[in-house]
Amino acid sequence: MRMRRIKTSNRNRNRGDTLVEVLLSIAIVGLAIASSYALATRALRQAITASERTEALKIAEGQVESLKFRQLNSSPTNWAANFVEATNFCLDTSAITQNQSTWAPVQNPGSDPTTLTAANYDLDTCAINRTGYEKYFINISIAPGLNAQAKKYPTYLVKVTWDGINGSQNQSQLYFRF
Repeated sequence: MRMRRIKTSNRNRNRGDTLVEVLLSIAIVGLAIASSYALATRALRQAITASERTEALKIAEGQVESLKFRQLNSSPTNWAANFVEATNFCLDTSAITQNQSTWAPVQNPGSDPTTLTAANYDLDTCAINRTGYEKYFINISIAPGLNAQAKKYPTYLVKVTWDGINGSQNQSQLYFRF
């Protein structure tokens, strides 16, 4: 008796992908998507942080320009009374002459207005809500230890503080002396 050989085709063996191959493909695609998302999120956070810092710097520069404008257009007695002895203040940038009520410095509330707390977060005397969702808090003070003997034209420290996108408190500061 002759044995007959049963022919099996190779066609059935190569019919489709195995489960392992499919799972491996899904894992690779998932890793690529997750990496892209993480990279895009990080780039977006960095762009928003840079935008916030630029906005804070513009606000600080505006305060310095207002301080210069007031020094040039104030009488010596008005300057000495309002700006040389003032501590923890900001300036209303809409003032044009020293006869206006907005010419004098706006005093900051609280003992340390550059620290954002629940007590001073809603006080708007020296806060600017520029972009619609962030508040920038302004504080101008005479810089400690810098030129303390020059009472006529001291060195000013302009600080702008805000809550950043990353949840931390950020700050930009400028020193200015006439």
